[in-house]
Amino acid sequence: MENLLNRSNILTEKINPKSTLIDTFSTDNIIKLMNEEDGTVHQAINSKLVDRGSRIISELTGISYEEGYQALINADKHVKEAVVMVIELMQMLKKHLLLRFLLRILYGDRREMFPMLHKQNILWF
Repeated sequence: MENLLNRSNILTEKINPKSTLIDTFSTDNIIKLMNEEDGTVHQAINSKLVDRGSRIISELTGISYEEGYQALINADKHVKEAVVMVIELMQMLKKHLLLRFLLRILYGDRREMFPMLHKQNILWF
């Protein structure tokens, strides 16, 4: 109960130095101040949403937070689109790596691919 009464740790409940003398402001100045403060709320919410979206993308796809952030920015801050983009890129990368692996088996140096097996004469091809 004590935590509910103590609101000093909540950013929105702190004293705003810009409005301490609001009683002396004209109506126009009060409206200007309110509009300025409304703009800062939007910026704060936007940064929190970008952070949350980056974490969601990271958790769903297994990539790092920084990569999730970059994917979110590339998807114009749409989380669903970013997740789909990342998954599609991962699938493309897996196909590419599988193709490279198969080409190396067919045409490349097998010793280079399986050095431990070759040293122990376990290489079957």
